[in-house]
Amino acid sequence: MKKKKVLSGLLALAMTASLFAGCGKAAGTSTEGGSSAEVGGNEAAAASEGAGEEQASSSGYQTTYGSKQFDNVTIQVELFDRENAPSGSTITDNKWTNYVQEEMKKVGINVEFVAVPRSDEIDKMTSMMAGGIAPDIVLTYTYSKAKDYYDQGGVWDLSEFVDGEGQAANLKKYLGESVIDMGRTNGNELYGIVARRATTARSNFFVRKDWMDALGLSVPTTDDYISYIVNGNMATFEDHVGANIDSRLGYALPTLRKNYPDADLVAIPPLKNIWDNKQYSTTYSEGGLIAFCPKTADEETVEACVTYLDWMCTKEGGFTLYHGFEGEHFEYDEDGVPVVIDPDYNTADKDWIRGDLFLTGNAGYFETVDDFNKATAKQYPGYEDHFIADQEYALVGDHIEDIDDSLYTSPSQAKLAADINLVRDEWLVKVITCPEDEFEADWDSFMAALKDAGVETINEERTAYFSNK
Repeated sequence: MKKKKVLSGLLALAMTASLFAGCGKAAGTSTEGGSSAEVGGNEAAAASEGAGEEQASSSGYQTTYGSKQFDNVTIQVELFDRENAPSGSTITDNKWTNYVQEEMKKVGINVEFVAVPRSDEIDKMTSMMAGGIAPDIVLTYTYSKAKDYYDQGGVWDLSEFVDGEGQAANLKKYLGESVIDMGRTNGNELYGIVARRATTARSNFFVRKDWMDALGLSVPTTDDYISYIVNGNMATFEDHVGANIDSRLGYALPTLRKNYPDADLVAIPPLKNIWDNKQYSTTYSEGGLIAFCPKTADEETVEACVTYLDWMCTKEGGFTLYHGFEGEHFEYDEDGVPVVIDPDYNTADKDWIRGDLFLTGNAGYFETVDDFNKATAKQYPGYEDHFIADQEYALVGDHIEDIDDSLYTSPSQAKLAADINLVRDEWLVKVITCPEDEFEADWDSFMAALKDAGVETINEERTAYFSNK
């Protein structure tokens, strides 16, 4: 029993040792998503044009796309480079960057893309910011870095470009107040624009439904399903949402059915907690990457940058960049859901860059989670019902936002995480699998190694931060 109790602490420590690595390491999702509705861009522009003249906000800045004609203002926009550009294209010169440039020229904004290696974005961002050569829109998944730059006076407060009446109308409608507020500090100051996730669904429990059916068992709702496992009557596991139909995984249904045609692997709802009889789901936060504007950009350039991000929240902007053109890349079904015409064509033509160009959304342009579910399910022919069930079960009950996606990251995270993770990887299996009489010694060695790697510094920073919340 002592070992089990200590191991529970170990697992908590291992989570802490991850130190928000999920957000920083995420490679940008490539999940499909979509919406059948437009998001305010044309309405806002029409309203402005209908007034007969440009309408300025109380601050003087006009950032709703179409509400102001700029005078050939040039903005530089960071673009993650994954070294996956198809033959004949480059990350900064291709069909879709050209489309962006053509659309923005309609309002007098010239867009120049600055390629930054995705695998080295933090180091590159640090050197560019320090040297005063960062692009006008900088991207990162590490919120603490953006906030640090803001606190040091190196980043614009975007509140005067976003919060006023008539400003960034498309952006505010698409992102919503809760996502926008993720980029705020010190009250209403806005140090960055956070992208909105298509869904916060994160993980599922899966079971072999064909085995359950053969045994006359129903889907378990409490941890009494455990007796089935120990008796060898049922197989179950936890993995990322949709893992049961992920063709990349050797145990998923597309592969499993090659050997066992009648096999079925389904998600189940989260089990009821034995302490309070509630169901809990671990979820992602609403926010994805954050975009911010360094002080090296002047006011008009920042105004144009926010206009650019506002355009991303329109159908001509983000929706087209992500889904492509009707008739070429997709058709609408009877429910108004964009359905891919030729997946192979889309993969080669646009999918390789769409997630990195679309800066105000993660995992696809959509209006609701239901839209995302319907659209993405179409990408799994024959498994549509599995996908919908996976997504819905992943959001059942009370939501616990995963610690890896907390908006706070310890200031020492960047320099200490690698060493701490190496220690964790070295000792975690040892402590769990060691003979009981060696546990205490291995545990002490584990703790000493973590201390040497700097984990106490991060724990102190996190304790101080959350104690003030």
